[in-house]
Amino acid sequence: DESVTYPPTDSVEIYWQQPQRPYKIIGKVSATSEDFGEDALFKMLKKKAMAAGAHAIIMGGTGQGTSVVAYPMYGGGAAIIPITSTRIEGIAIRFID
Repeated sequence: DESVTYPPTDSVEIYWQQPQRPYKIIGKVSATSEDFGEDALFKMLKKKAMAAGAHAIIMGGTGQGTSVVAYPMYGGGAAIIPITSTRIEGIAIRFID
C-alpha cells in the first residue's frame, strides 16, 4: 500500500538472506553510480532505506553495467566513450513486533 508511510529510522541492518523474524516489505531500494564504489553505494542505499522507515534491507544483488556516450568532435564524427556503472539493490523491510 503506497499510501502508508513510516517515520525515518536511525539505522538499518543488512541481510543477505531472509531474516528469521517476522517482517513486512515496504519497498525496493537501489543505488547506481559511475563514480562511487560499493562502500559508498551501500551508504546511499542505507540512507534511502532509513528515509523510508526501514529496519533492514534484504540484499538482492549487485552488478555492473556499461553504457556508451558519444561526444561530437570538431570537424565531424564522434568520440565514443564507454561508461561503467555499479548498481546495488535490495528490499526494504520493517520488522513486525
